[in-house]
Amino acid sequence: MRRFFESLLFIFLLTVPKTVLAQGKVLAGISSWSESAQVLAFFFIILTLATILNRLFELLIDIFKLIYGNSALLQDMWEAVWESLLEKLQAIDSHFKNTELFKPLKEKVRILLIQATVFLIGSIIGVWLCAVLNLGMLFALQITTHPTFWDYLFTGMLVASGPEPIHAVFRIIEAKKDKKSLKTAEASRH
Repeated sequence: MRRFFESLLFIFLLTVPKTVLAQGKVLAGISSWSESAQVLAFFFIILTLATILNRLFELLIDIFKLIYGNSALLQDMWEAVWESLLEKLQAIDSHFKNTELFKPLKEKVRILLIQATVFLIGSIIGVWLCAVLNLGMLFALQITTHPTFWDYLFTGMLVASGPEPIHAVFRIIEAKKDKKSLKTAEASRH
């Protein structure tokens, strides 16, 4: 298992810097392309980043699970957090006094907390990458005249969400483009 994680880390360290630098070079070169090609290239770039970050997050979650299973300190910290949460819930409503009902919930909350932490870390990395690489979706789609913090934030959160939301946004844009071209074709017939 340890060898597996070391191999993944080695591959990550070899590929990510080259990929990030290559994306910046691609961005500089696509300004002369047509608008459709620029949008397609932009989505390819953020899809690449989202896929890389998604794999990294999966690795981080596995590492957190492995560390948690072998760390009495982390387990004690989680127990203290859980007890504090139960005390607050019991103060709100007396139905929460039966702690046996919450045993199945306890593990789900712990996993949700790990996933939320990884997503928060991922969002910070995603926003940082978008700002460094000047990747703003609203700017790329010509909704704004220049990339802003909010554009980087939106795009970074989208990148941190993984490849599927990016595919969904791309499908929506393609459907709108197809609808627009159909309207143009109908107008030219009349």
